[in-house]
Amino acid sequence: MKALISILCFTLLSLTLVYGQEVVYEGKLSDNDSGNSLSGVQVKAFANGSETYSTSTGRRGEYVVKLPVGKVYTIKYMKNGYVT
Repeated sequence: MKALISILCFTLLSLTLVYGQEVVYEGKLSDNDSGNSLSGVQVKAFANGSETYSTSTGRRGEYVVKLPVGKVYTIKYMKNGYVT
């Protein structure tokens, strides 16, 4: 089974604070074996065990997550056929 790049080999493009109101977390996911971009990966943010944000990667494997400041978040990536 292929390993999803989400944990080990994804490219983190930026983590910035915008006007002190939100954190913008951007990235691009690709397959570790082939290097091809991964579209349709579910990207979910959790705070205190509750899902606070959800999006999917586009056809180039890119995503953007915008979250309020002041909490600790866990980002999870999910796609059928891959393990995280």
